[in-house]
Amino acid sequence: MKGDRLSESELRRLIDGCTQKKEYLLGSHFKNRSQERKIPLPVVLDVVKNGTFEDHLSRYNEAFDCWSYSFSMNHNVIEKTIRVVVSFHENYLFFVTSMIVEKNGKEKN
Repeated sequence: MKGDRLSESELRRLIDGCTQKKEYLLGSHFKNRSQERKIPLPVVLDVVKNGTFEDHLSRYNEAFDCWSYSFSMNHNVIEKTIRVVVSFHENYLFFVTSMIVEKNGKEKN
């Protein structure tokens, strides 16, 4: 059964609460991709807290019975546009993946 999709204001509220309390989980895929792409955790946290919510990239994952949400930001620290995908698992913010976005909007491998 498809769960309810969160609004941007609900997402921001939950993200703020989880990041302040450090109630977040870093998935193994996220850890691998962030390390490969040299995206430090403080940058990732900044992107989800202050970046642009990309509603058109929100997806429902039937296997995990949850929605995933994307945020992006042209980040000054690493001088690249970063996209971060998150979801929620129980009361935790779950980091799914992070990526570098090319100027044409495509994800860089």
